[in-house]
Amino acid sequence: MENQRSASRRRVFYYLEAWDIEGQKPIGRIGDVSENGIMLLTSSPLELNGSYHIQVKLPATMANMPDSIDIHI
Repeated sequence: MENQRSASRRRVFYYLEAWDIEGQKPIGRIGDVSENGIMLLTSSPLELNGSYHIQVKLPATMANMPDSIDIHI
């Protein structure tokens, strides 16, 4: 199967846990990123066409970065 992606993906070298802000529980982790989006790895399926507000806490070793980022998916 041919890869149809328009932007190259970058592997994430940190374990970046993603939290559902509204449910205040872990929802998964970030698998990789591109300029067009992220791959969110989850242990259970997400609702089809659902809207999620997630927060990703960044490692303290990432200098000059905020301690977390908010993402709407």
